[in-house]
Amino acid sequence: MSKKQIRPSDLDQIFEVLMDECIHAKTYMAVCRGLLAADPVLLDLAPVFFGYSFFAHFYSAQMHANKLFDANKEAISVYRLMTAAAAHKTGFPHATSEQVVEAIRESEDELGRHKNKIGVLRIRRNNVLAHLSHDQVLKRENVNKISAITPTEVASLLELAVRIINRFDLLWSKGVTVSILPNDDDFRRVFEMMKKQRIAEIEAHEKEFGPDSIVVFPRPR
Repeated sequence: MSKKQIRPSDLDQIFEVLMDECIHAKTYMAVCRGLLAADPVLLDLAPVFFGYSFFAHFYSAQMHANKLFDANKEAISVYRLMTAAAAHKTGFPHATSEQVVEAIRESEDELGRHKNKIGVLRIRRNNVLAHLSHDQVLKRENVNKISAITPTEVASLLELAVRIINRFDLLWSKGVTVSILPNDDDFRRVFEMMKKQRIAEIEAHEKEFGPDSIVVFPRPR
């Protein structure tokens, strides 16, 4: 038996680690959504910081998603979980072997429908995020075209991973994990403080120079 073969006793830890990856990635995406929806007046106060923050979180989410859908046969991933479920289908405490096989079939169908976008994730990882590939340097337009992916598409793949992991965890432990980090939108407090401070600065300026000042500052909404 290979030392890297998954044993039934390993499954609890695998469910936990895979779901942690989902939670980290979804938290990064929550910050991305918050930045995309934020008041442009506030974002323009520190465009470099907020611009780089968005892409740092977006790229991090993609790397976590790549780990979840890693095709390496020795990596712990959604695919490896399904392989382990097939190998130990008779050992699931809360499901028959037929139910485990059906869960594998449902998961394979879902993965098949998302195959193209999972492929795009791998292209981005191998050419842009994890490596500076030859093509990315010398044929950048081609790589950018075939590796384009949106925040909505990344979020959709993360929800797919959550569904598959919870599908098997339910059969194994009769439980599921809520894949949301509490207070993942606490960045809103920062924007609220920025808004109050900016309005106070504008009002102080208007009080000093009057409404006819040649300098007009846009107000946060």
